[in-house]
Order: sequence, then structure tokens, then C-alpha cells
Amino acid sequence: MAKDNVMDFNLEDFDFASLASDVFGDMTTTNKISTETKGMVIGLLGHNGTGKTTVASQMSDFTFVIPLERGATAVSSKAQILRTRSYADFRKHVRTLTTNKKLLNILENTDKEIVVLVDGMENLGLYATLYTQDNFGVSDMSAVPHGKAWSFLKQLIHRDITQLVSVGYTVVYTAHTKVSEDGYADFKESDRVVSPFRDVSDVVCLLVSNGQDENGRTIKSSAFLTDSEHGFARCRFPYVEPFIEEFTAKNLKDTLRKGIQEQIDRDGLEEGTFKDTQALYSSNFELSFDEAMDTIYKILDEADSKGLGSEVDNILLNTLETVESLEKLTSRQMETVQTIYDDLKFFMENK
Repeated sequence: MAKDNVMDFNLEDFDFASLASDVFGDMTTTNKISTETKGMVIGLLGHNGTGKTTVASQMSDFTFVIPLERGATAVSSKAQILRTRSYADFRKHVRTLTTNKKLLNILENTDKEIVVLVDGMENLGLYATLYTQDNFGVSDMSAVPHGKAWSFLKQLIHRDITQLVSVGYTVVYTAHTKVSEDGYADFKESDRVVSPFRDVSDVVCLLVSNGQDENGRTIKSSAFLTDSEHGFARCRFPYVEPFIEEFTAKNLKDTLRKGIQEQIDRDGLEEGTFKDTQALYSSNFELSFDEAMDTIYKILDEADSKGLGSEVDNILLNTLETVESLEKLTSRQMETVQTIYDDLKFFMENK
């Protein structure tokens, strides 16, 4: 039986990094923070005419726009607009963006920042509602009992946004505001749609109009980066300046870079790259579905040969409804496959 060598371990004087490596192997790493916006999730919140779409499309020379509202005329001429007329279109774009090998190769192996602009986030809720109604075969969400349709919608958006933000794009979304009686501006859309975006955001900027100059030209908006009496905003970097007088893509990037660098200097953090940041959220499980399943069956055969069949069956039943369910797993259930693989390997290594 494999055992940890606890007898030789010094409980009073040990190196924590070495301990973590011994216990967790390559599943552990340390935090390194990047001053670049590549890979961030950025929300631009404001009413019509504050320049949300214009600024968002100028964040990079490489921008894909998913237009969920009529506003493409404000998009940079370099941006590539992905035609979108339904939630099915949106899902197709997300699938392509997160699986295309050419795009993923650029993200992983170059310093180029590719922006995905989700323009008019609240309209995604309308598209998702129509998609959900079609899925359930109803014309009204209330026709589905026990709130199952609304639960489906929330999970649908959450899954697709989580997938989109996980591969290294700088995801920028624009959203309109509603203003309370006391003048506080917040997201216009319901929490079902807002939370999948808001909860993964590195920064949400609240844009406020500065009106027009004496010649009738629009003055560039200002932006709050932290919550204030004006409305909702947030930034997960504590030393970033809370207000940008003239809100442009360059000024936003410079403000974030300066604040993050101050955080590195003040808090003694290690500066890293985009790859270092991505590594914090990546798994070291690299087997394909077929490779993992082949290994699982080999472990089961080995367990049977050692008279451990009933014990490994119990391990399978910790995850599956029946032992026979193992044969019905598909490549869409990789987390389940990984759990079974890890549990069986741990069991056999400790026998």
C-alpha cells in the first residue's frame, strides 16, 4: 500500500511551497498578475450615446463583434461583425470561438489580444427567452411549471458565457442602465441575464455623458470604475483610479495597467503574463475522452484480477446511478469521466 512518508515530515519547520507540490503535484501554482488587459472581462454600462460600443471596438485591432442590438455603425471599421439574429446564432458563435484551432492557437501562442464584443447584453435575455420557449414548445415561459423554463434559461446563459470567457479572449460587453428615483444607475436587465456577465467581470465601467460642447459636438464620456452614488461599477484591482475623465480605450487600458502595477509594487506580488494568469484556472487533466475511458476500463480489469471488483463498483456508484451507466457516458460528460478516473487511480495507488 502506498503511504505518505509522514514520519520524516518536520511539523515545526517545513517549506510550504514544497509541501503543496508534494501533496497536489502539478495541480498547484502561485499567483502571478499581468498588467495587460488580454483575457479580461470588461463591462461597459451606460445609457445610449455614451460611447460604449465605440470604445469597446477600439480595444484591439482584432475584434469580433456579436451584435445583439442595432449599433454596428459605431463599431471600428477593423472589427469583424458576426451576424446574429437568434440565440442559436449566439451559441454557434461561442462554439466556433472556443473550439476553432486557428483561433485558439493565436490566443495560446502569441501576444495578440483578440476582443469579443457582446454588444447589447440585455437583448441576449430576449433571444434566450425565445430559444427557451422554442425548446419547451411553449409561447410563454409561465406555461412551464415549477419555474423550469427560467432555470433552463439561466443555466443556458451561464454555461455559454463561462465557456466564452475561459479560453483567453478579452470579452467586452455593453449594457444599458436603469436609473432609480434617487439617481442610482444599475443594469437594466434582470439578474438571470446580468449575473453570468457581472460575476466574472474584472471591471465594470459606468459611463456618464458630458453633453456637448459649444459647437454641438459630443464630448467624450467619463467613467466610474468603482461603485458610487452615481451607480454600479466595480474593479477587482484595488489600486486602480476610480474615475476616468475622458473615457477612451487607451485611457482605460492605461488606467488599469497603472493600477495593477501599483498593486504589484505595494503588495509584493509577482508580475506575470497572460499565460500565467490563465494557468490559475486551467486543469492539468489532458486526456481525451477515449484515452480516459480506456484507462478506466484497464483499471477496472486490474481491480477485478485482484479481487477488488465490489470495491471499485462502489467507487463508480459514488458518481453514477448504476455501474452500467459507465458504458453510456459521452464526451459531453468529461467532468464525470475525470472524477471516475481520478477516484479509481487514487484507490488503486493506495492499495
